[in-house]
Amino acid sequence: MNETRKRQLISLMEYVNRGPLSFYYPGDAELYLKTGKTADGAFLVSVFNLGLDPLEALPLRTAFRIKSAELLAPDGCWRQAQFTQAKESIEILAPLLPMNPAAFRFRVS
Repeated sequence: MNETRKRQLISLMEYVNRGPLSFYYPGDAELYLKTGKTADGAFLVSVFNLGLDPLEALPLRTAFRIKSAELLAPDGCWRQAQFTQAKESIEILAPLLPMNPAAFRFRVS
């Protein structure tokens, strides 16, 4: 999908949502992404890399300022995730391997 179509689709989804999308993936890799909000206000973002290429890091767009990011480890415990944040984007500095799910928890301000 070209960049103009992406912006058009995001604009349409934000109109239907009546506000900015909490999180979305701006790239072209084949990802399945689901978001939810916990009772304590944290956001859960689950990602599944459907492509054949690993991602070195996971860029996401968000309307929020991220205070902390955690990754769900294989043992079921939450571990701090390294990230960088710019104005409306965040990059999780963790590899996302093909056919390997990942779950993140974000605390926002």
